[in-house]
Amino acid sequence: MRIPASLTLLFLVSGLASAQQPPMPIEIKGHTGVVYSLSFSPDGKQLATGSFDNTIKLWNFADRKEIKEFKGHTAPIYCVAFSPDGQTLASGSLDKSIRLWSVAEGKEIKKLDGHTDIVDSVAWSPDGKLLASGSGDKSVRLWNPAEGKEVKNLGAHGNNVYAVTFTRDGKLLASAGVDAAIKIWDVAGQKEVKTLQPYQAKTDKEPERKGHKDAVTNIAFSADGKRLYSIGFDQMVHVWDVDAGTQIRESRPMKDLPFGMVLSQDGKKLLTSGYGGFLTMWDLSEERKPAEQQQLSSLSAQAVISALRPELTAVVAVVLPLHQMQDALAWKPTWEKNLKEIDKKNYGAYCVLFSPDGKFAVTGHDDKKVCITPLMP
Repeated sequence: MRIPASLTLLFLVSGLASAQQPPMPIEIKGHTGVVYSLSFSPDGKQLATGSFDNTIKLWNFADRKEIKEFKGHTAPIYCVAFSPDGQTLASGSLDKSIRLWSVAEGKEIKKLDGHTDIVDSVAWSPDGKLLASGSGDKSVRLWNPAEGKEVKNLGAHGNNVYAVTFTRDGKLLASAGVDAAIKIWDVAGQKEVKTLQPYQAKTDKEPERKGHKDAVTNIAFSADGKRLYSIGFDQMVHVWDVDAGTQIRESRPMKDLPFGMVLSQDGKKLLTSGYGGFLTMWDLSEERKPAEQQQLSSLSAQAVISALRPELTAVVAVVLPLHQMQDALAWKPTWEKNLKEIDKKNYGAYCVLFSPDGKFAVTGHDDKKVCITPLMP
């Protein structure tokens, strides 16, 4: 689906961005509480929003008109997700329940009970036959949505589980949360197969282990399932080799505390959003270049330049200190925008999606609205 021409025209700007004021995001208003979760229907025509006002709203994305409101949760809604066939919405809440809703009829069709704390995340398997959930009770669970029954309590993290996601082939499930670890589960075998461990400092007996230093807030598999991208309170994007179970790269620290993350449909871009109101775009082709900076911490500036630029070896120690070389080679965002600089009334962006045509970021905010913001060309 394409954004209507009338909407696109509102965002036309000069190529010289510095010469004009940044375009104002289009706003979708209707909730009376924080908008904490978003999900597009598979055809991209409808947008579901979950809010701390205990409701889910369904919008026609083309004209931004409200279609339906779903009521039933008795506490703030933390996650919402369309089923692969677009006929059902799943939601999780502070009321400890997962609810399934008929999109066509606009009513609750099943209530899944079992979690003993907030349900922070839900994700459908690609075939729609399973639903995964992560909770403040530290557990990751699988459900049969057709029967409304729990299939398996897969096991526990050390603390709240913030995110769950399937690979595109549905064979693996990943989960992550406050304990800074990412667990990989075999879906068919219903068991843990790997843990992507958090950071560990170098000791006399063990080398340094790269990883998250704080809570992991969001995760996403690459299209082929061989890499996993994660963000968290250490303010970096981490890249993992799923088969090896090791981190292979991390970004430079962001200016924000990231919570929302989404991969583009073509798998070439990663978009993050955060509490500070920043939108940040990452080029995944840059991530796949050799990660020289991962080796810098153990080398002198002269040794690094000797390998990369031999002609500069004699002067680098004076001209380019090591920390500057590390910064120069670090994986950096290709684009970022502070929504608060566009609209002083804007607050943190807790969740983010690409619009169906990939030209806009759709974000949910703690000032009760959804914003549609143009991305770079």
